[in-house]
Amino acid sequence: IALNSVTAFNKSPSGTGVSYTEHKLLFVDKLISASQSIFQSTQRAVGTWIDCGTNVSSLVQSLPGFQSFGKPANTRGVYKAGRLNGQWDVWSDPTYPGATLNATDANSFLMGYKGVSMWEIGYIFAPYILAFTTPTVMLDDFIGRKGIASRYGKKPLDGRFFATGSISGD
Repeated sequence: IALNSVTAFNKSPSGTGVSYTEHKLLFVDKLISASQSIFQSTQRAVGTWIDCGTNVSSLVQSLPGFQSFGKPANTRGVYKAGRLNGQWDVWSDPTYPGATLNATDANSFLMGYKGVSMWEIGYIFAPYILAFTTPTVMLDDFIGRKGIASRYGKKPLDGRFFATGSISGD
């Protein structure tokens, strides 16, 4: 499905006369552009959440308008890092956008809108067996093994409810 996209934000300040903090605040303009692109394509709503790679998450968490929820102890994987400018829930995702960890993934983000009705759905994730465990199997090495599986359906419906972007530079 086609997603909205915004131009990349360069973290490195260009020129003189602009402080590093003021330059970083320009990233909020990119987020507003992504949010408005969702509104323009759907005519329904603006973005409400951001799923960030680790480098984008670091940039967002250093912005003055960021309200941290703190990282829960022993957290592995995705966690809700906080809220930016009272407008977007920020999720830090070390595996964004997939199972590979490379510089491109860490420098990317996905913004989306979470709707309240069936007409405002961009993606459906419908688990019907959240966790199924197999019986313990003992093999000839006397180590017990147990399998865990889940069953679910997923379907992208409308890419207009999402926008992607990235950062570059040091």
